[in-house]
Amino acid sequence: MKKITDFEFVSVLRDIKNDKLYYGIIQNISKSMISFYDLKLIADNHQLPEFMALAKTWWNITPCIPLCIFYREKLDKFNYAKIPALTRDIKLIAGCKGIRLRALSERRIKRRLITIG
Repeated sequence: MKKITDFEFVSVLRDIKNDKLYYGIIQNISKSMISFYDLKLIADNHQLPEFMALAKTWWNITPCIPLCIFYREKLDKFNYAKIPALTRDIKLIAGCKGIRLRALSERRIKRRLITIG
């Protein structure tokens, strides 16, 4: 059986204020906020196998978009395990760094130099 940290999409996070360790899947991360699914809360509700199966499918298909956007309604029942926090209070110890929603909307524009002559 795999350990939870063997999944490459799982992150290990430390709450600096409370000195608490979390194992989770980051939903979104920005300059000021981070939100993630706390896998311990999901395991306590006996829903971890179902959640991890969804997460594994998401990771294999398209890890470039957040889990919650990929599944939308399927993850509503796991909202109780979603932890929002200030980015400055959470330190990423190991694992996936998460997906920044802002990166999805940014487009790179190539500039062309036009000379008239």
